[in-house]
Amino acid sequence: MANATFGTVAYRDGGILVIPVTFAENVIAAAKTIFPITHISGDALAGLDYYLIGKDTDFEIIVTVPPDRSGSFQISANGDVLLSTGSWDTVAATALTVTYNTTVPRLVDFDVPGTYAFGENFDVRLAFNTIVSGWHANNSFTEIWIEEGARLGTPTPYKWTGTSPPDFTTAVPDDLTGTDWQALATPPPGHQGEFHGEEAQYFLMRIEVTNADATGIAQFTLRPNSSLRGPVA
Repeated sequence: MANATFGTVAYRDGGILVIPVTFAENVIAAAKTIFPITHISGDALAGLDYYLIGKDTDFEIIVTVPPDRSGSFQISANGDVLLSTGSWDTVAATALTVTYNTTVPRLVDFDVPGTYAFGENFDVRLAFNTIVSGWHANNSFTEIWIEEGARLGTPTPYKWTGTSPPDFTTAVPDDLTGTDWQALATPPPGHQGEFHGEEAQYFLMRIEVTNADATGIAQFTLRPNSSLRGPVA
């Protein structure tokens, strides 16, 4: 019996899941069909694709899940592999249940003030359809939003940490101390590339109006290829 062990699932961008597989003996030929995937819960598996790569004892099952899917499936073992000894043997493995969520982030609600005044706060509140990450203290107007119209000042972004959604119909207090609004962090020193350390579904972008010459309407458009991403599971 060719024993195999499934490792910890790695979740990557683009709905890609990587499941390590370790064999007890060197394997020189194996097909993905020896690891069948069956539906457990949530969305149907239509459109899901996967393949098997590796050599010797170390392999990986690469699964690609289409966007806007969530649920779980099971990977088991059922078939034979060709061992380095030249013999075929049946694979034995404890089945693994994998959960996934590839919901695409979408803006579903927002509150943008109709007016602004020099020296005052301009508070923009935003709600997404799911928990998102990728927004941090330094990238509001470089990776998340396109600032159009009036240029008011530098934004300070916050995430909502409360157990219930924030009330967009009430005014945001000037002093956020003691509230469930928490300022987003900056990427750690030496960090390269996108920083996804912040997660939330509701955000506040506070801009202190420092441009005394600002005129017109302040508008913000979510960048088509923003650094925001949905759940990684």
